[in-house]
Amino acid sequence: MAVTRARMVGRERELQALRGAAGIAAEGAVRTVLVLGEPGVGKTRLAEELARSLGAPWLCLTSHGVPLDGTEVPFGGAAELVRAVTRALGPAEVRRRVGRDAPVLGLLVPAVADPPADHVDRADIMAAVLRLVEALDRPVCWLADDAQWLDRATRDLLLYAERVATCPLLIVATIRTSPDTPGGMPQALAELGRRADVVQLGPLSGRQVVEQIAELDESLPADVVNRICVLSDGMPYYVEQLVTARGEVAGSLHAVLQARLDQLSAPAREVLAAAAVGEGLLTPSGLRAVSGLGDDFTAALSEVRGRGLLVLDPTNDGLRFHHALLRDAVERTVLAEDRRRWHEAWACYLDALAGRDGHDLQVVMERARHHDAAGTGDAFTSALAAARAADLTQDDQARSVWWHRAFARWPAATAGPDGLTRDAALSRAYAALWSVGDLHDIEDLLERELADEQDWFRSLWLRLLLWRAQRAMLKEYGRVVPPSEAEATLTRLRAREVDCTVAEVTVHLADEWLQDLPDLAEAMLHRVVDDLSEVADVGVLADAWDLLGWLECCRGDPDAAVLLAERQLAWTRRRHPARVLHARCVLLNALVNAERTDDGLLLADETLAVTRDPHLHPHLWVVQHMLRAVMHLWTGAWQETRDDLDHATEGRLGGDIASWWNAVAGIRSARIGDVDAARVHLDAIPAPPPGTPPGQRWSQEAELRAILQAEVAAAEGDGREVCLSVLRAVTLHHPGDPPDTLCNALVSGLRSGVDRAPVDPEARALARDATTFHTTAPPGRNVVHQLRRDELAEHLRRVDDDDTTDRWWGIATRWTARHRPYDAAHALLFAAECAVRDDDRTRARDLLGEAHALADRLGAQPLRRRVEALARSSRVGAVGHPPGSHGLTPRESDVLDLLVDGLTNREIAQQLGMSPKTVSVHVSHLIAKLGVANRTEAAARAVRDDLTGER
Repeated sequence: MAVTRARMVGRERELQALRGAAGIAAEGAVRTVLVLGEPGVGKTRLAEELARSLGAPWLCLTSHGVPLDGTEVPFGGAAELVRAVTRALGPAEVRRRVGRDAPVLGLLVPAVADPPADHVDRADIMAAVLRLVEALDRPVCWLADDAQWLDRATRDLLLYAERVATCPLLIVATIRTSPDTPGGMPQALAELGRRADVVQLGPLSGRQVVEQIAELDESLPADVVNRICVLSDGMPYYVEQLVTARGEVAGSLHAVLQARLDQLSAPAREVLAAAAVGEGLLTPSGLRAVSGLGDDFTAALSEVRGRGLLVLDPTNDGLRFHHALLRDAVERTVLAEDRRRWHEAWACYLDALAGRDGHDLQVVMERARHHDAAGTGDAFTSALAAARAADLTQDDQARSVWWHRAFARWPAATAGPDGLTRDAALSRAYAALWSVGDLHDIEDLLERELADEQDWFRSLWLRLLLWRAQRAMLKEYGRVVPPSEAEATLTRLRAREVDCTVAEVTVHLADEWLQDLPDLAEAMLHRVVDDLSEVADVGVLADAWDLLGWLECCRGDPDAAVLLAERQLAWTRRRHPARVLHARCVLLNALVNAERTDDGLLLADETLAVTRDPHLHPHLWVVQHMLRAVMHLWTGAWQETRDDLDHATEGRLGGDIASWWNAVAGIRSARIGDVDAARVHLDAIPAPPPGTPPGQRWSQEAELRAILQAEVAAAEGDGREVCLSVLRAVTLHHPGDPPDTLCNALVSGLRSGVDRAPVDPEARALARDATTFHTTAPPGRNVVHQLRRDELAEHLRRVDDDDTTDRWWGIATRWTARHRPYDAAHALLFAAECAVRDDDRTRARDLLGEAHALADRLGAQPLRRRVEALARSSRVGAVGHPPGSHGLTPRESDVLDLLVDGLTNREIAQQLGMSPKTVSVHVSHLIAKLGVANRTEAAARAVRDDLTGER
């Protein structure tokens, strides 16, 4: 007996909430509602009831999540949506509305258009699907049913649509929760819940259960109704099944469902078993072919449909189970041997389907899944086809699954289809696993390959790949080829025929020898970039460019690394347009290494406009915002730093990037005086194993901890701990690393940890290390790096009480010109200290006033307290400024008066008897103190706030 569709009971309030969200969406907004609850509580029924109640002009589209044995169809849920639109409008109308996006959508639904032959950026796929939704010109309700089982790409599309859609869009996602944590949400969907309304469904009350029973079957006697109320625990689907059995079956919901299945005929049970194994691509024709029932199929299908077990999905003419719990119950009845038989039957059916339409992504992926589960002879070729299809969509998760499986099933012959070699497949499997961070799978795969390997070259290649993976895993690792064997190794390598693997080995060897044999490594990398670009994989080439840039930074010439990155970007535009965004990110990183903040922030803004959303390019989104955070930290823009760090968390943080995030966040907190927050970030950076030598991966974590510890100690005024922390960073620094990394740490330590003519042993030790660096390191080849070297030199003079006010003033002026107010304020502090020593009290007061004004404007509380402490101890007078004065020095007030009169810098210089360059510095200070953008705005502010004539 099938239960007829009855009025929904007990969900009036929740349905009203959904309708309210639809009303807001209809006004042109995007609204997301998450419907949470245990299996059987009525989530899908509630969402479907909303869809039925919306009416014209709404268009309701559904994507169903289906568990697929650890695999997924890239953009499977998105393809279901596109398929429903195509069915409603027709392929020609879809093509007309989407225009140039048609081939991209054809990758998901071939009926729309012929898909492109080459891979498509996943961001373009998401944007094309969203533009299709926007082109419908009507309110859209997108129901993501069982969203916890949707493929990752479709989940990202939901988040993308929630952020950037410009049409009336209501997203309703039903999500299964555990009975133990009814309000909990799967981690993969946690971000979707940040902006969403949440509707939590619980069991029905006893009165509501009675009402539901009456809606389903009024003829049940009172004792049966009471029994159902007790057994069902208020779960609507359980109530429905008990009513169907007229209360004659007791036990769990599974027992009730099993009793219902036992009443079916043998052919009907066969149909359901085939459907349970093949769900994901269920059609009546497919079930007919797979079941092998022949003439009995029609009656069997009618039986399961008549009993409400399988229902027709109107969006795609397919079939699906009435409820996921029903599918679970059927699956439990399928024996392992029968399951394999059904997988094989589905694989054979999909072979024929793929022969007719090999471009259908879902067919290709499902075919591979069934062949793999059945272990058929075609498991290898179907897995390879799935891997290549995943390449087309740039879906890293699917790529990692199918390239790994294709390689695992590689036949004994060296060459596969289309001349693809086994090693080429291994390389792709390695790259795919690397892209999703499956480093343990990489390690297992490579160790198995190395177990019996006798060939010298292949063994070298595999050991280099393993070395790279173990380094990323923060494991201890040894040398693959010691530098002493470099020439002999390269002689054997040059004797081989050049191919992509030779290029890859060359790059990885150069990486290993970069610190010990930098000149040789550079020559090897240039050979790959200049001579082997035709045979090398684009990812290997990108690694070569990156290493060349890093080598220039290690030589103290980050501007040369910028030129290399610009060259790489131009080459990528010509040869691999799909990777331009990655190349732009490399250039941005080079600009940050060169501390060219103006150029870097401009490029970051341009690149983020292309990246658009954290779910299109998660890794690039994080890296770009982290680089922006670093630049804003330098310029003292603390709020912008905080904003960038918050945006970075919208992507995927983990590993060393998470440590980088905590280091930047902790430094910001320390500089504004929030020591407690800074310590939280410090504790979040993992401590390295004891005895970690410099140059290994863990030393980066240790350096970050040491640098942040120094910042925390500086905020607390603990000079001894500042020195100890910086000394720890010095011991971790490898001689082959970029020299300015160490210079930056030394300058920071000298600023906060070393007094004039120090007597503390820790301060003297730090001064000795700084002296050694100053006398042995080559001069900086970059403007900012040389400025930092000059400040280091002046600190060493300060240790000997030989520094001067004018030199510190010059350093402050240069930091100001580079838009680095935090650094400038320190230099002004030390200039004032010199003036106090030289008994130039007027100048000391002016310098302390400038330093205080900068620290005050920045909100750098620890630095401001240092300035105030020096003013008190030297008795030069108060350094705070009255309201409205903005802390202008007398000279700055003179310059401001003449600015208001419209004089140029040269004319002001003539009036005040100073050089135009000095006037320019005063104007820069005025702009900073008044918080304006230029000299014109400074003059306007002076008139508005009555600052003219101020002394």
